[in-house]
Amino acid sequence: MLNRESILKLRKLMNKRTYTKYAPVKEELVAERIAFFKCKDMNKYAECVDKAAETFEEFKEEAECDALEYLEITDRMFEDTMDECKEDKEAFAQMQKDEKEIRFSLEKERELTESKEVVKQIYIQKITEDFTIEMNLA
Repeated sequence: MLNRESILKLRKLMNKRTYTKYAPVKEELVAERIAFFKCKDMNKYAECVDKAAETFEEFKEEAECDALEYLEITDRMFEDTMDECKEDKEAFAQMQKDEKEIRFSLEKERELTESKEVVKQIYIQKITEDFTIEMNLA
């Protein structure tokens, strides 16, 4: 098993690589998704959501595999350590905090051109559609 400090550092590095690689792809997928949302093509919108999730997972798995292979850490050792960290509330909270910081540091600020009311309506509709998609996948 890896010690807590090592797993937190490793996760941070893997997340940074994942988000760095995903950021430019995400921009393209978000633009595509917004276009489908605006023309109310919810099937294509849902496909974009799925594609974004799949792409992110591919980058995440690639970063994990490369790191574990380079450091000669077995999948089992990594999984056991991750399971232990998920049960440790402090370690799990730190992993979430690190991931959030990395994600926010790499995301570009966007200028809003719509009113707050329009943004609110879009956000509510997005949440509703995302929930519907998740329920269909479950």
